[in-house]
Amino acid sequence: NDVIEPDDFTFDAFYALYHKICPRNDIEDLFQS
Repeated sequence: NDVIEPDDFTFDAFYALYHKICPRNDIEDLFQS
């Protein structure tokens, strides 16, 4: 079952997954500032 429940897929989960797929330091800097 490859359906993701919206309740399980928080922004933090997306953010961690996103960084594994395509790490971008400039975007990280945006979130830190």
